[in-house]
Amino acid sequence: MQYQFGYKWVLVAVVWRENERGFRGIDSLQITPLRASLQTLNLFTLADKGITHHVVLALAVALPLFSVFVLVLCLTTSMTLRRKMLWALAILFGATVLRFNWTNGAVDWQQPLHVQLLSAGYAHPELGPAIFSLSVPLGDDYLPI
Repeated sequence: MQYQFGYKWVLVAVVWRENERGFRGIDSLQITPLRASLQTLNLFTLADKGITHHVVLALAVALPLFSVFVLVLCLTTSMTLRRKMLWALAILFGATVLRFNWTNGAVDWQQPLHVQLLSAGYAHPELGPAIFSLSVPLGDDYLPI
């Protein structure tokens, strides 16, 4: 939780532990000073962002648009219905996921077997940083049209 004391902000992390009798006690307590509130620190903005941030943002917009374009192309192409449906499923989903933290630029790739709709995602929790998720499109590059 974050607390404000005058113009100063601190982040307090408490870990509770419960023993076998049900008694709860503090296992650890960490207090970290902050430059500003978490809402301010994790605000989604383009100011003071590097080339990586802009590339990730462009991919987060382009990948779903590209997937929708290829899906329409697939559905309007003459091929058997069964083959068309298989391609449509392959186009709709992206394999694996690369997560990008907008606030600090950290990249995370821990789920190689993850499937994501339209190859991109975005999440911005109330006090947390904006997270962009990018996936490799399964069928977009291999459609024989």
